[in-house]
Amino acid sequence: MAFHPRGVVVEIVGDKESSCGRCEEHTVCGAAQQLDDVDCLRVIQVIISNREETAIAAYWVTDVIDHCIVGFLPRKYIKDSNI
Repeated sequence: MAFHPRGVVVEIVGDKESSCGRCEEHTVCGAAQQLDDVDCLRVIQVIISNREETAIAAYWVTDVIDHCIVGFLPRKYIKDSNI
């Protein structure tokens, strides 16, 4: 049985936005998430104001498949991502 490890909490931002590369299936992908849904974190490159920047995206995972980008971790986590 899967469980949430105690003490492992991260903030996901932008989960109420409808921009930033979300899918075509949901108007706001973060709104489709529910308590205890699984997210996978990936370091990606995004274009912001014609500049490429590093971001950590949170992908919604169901049936072992990464689906929508539901949000991003705040920039303060990038320095700890070992990139």
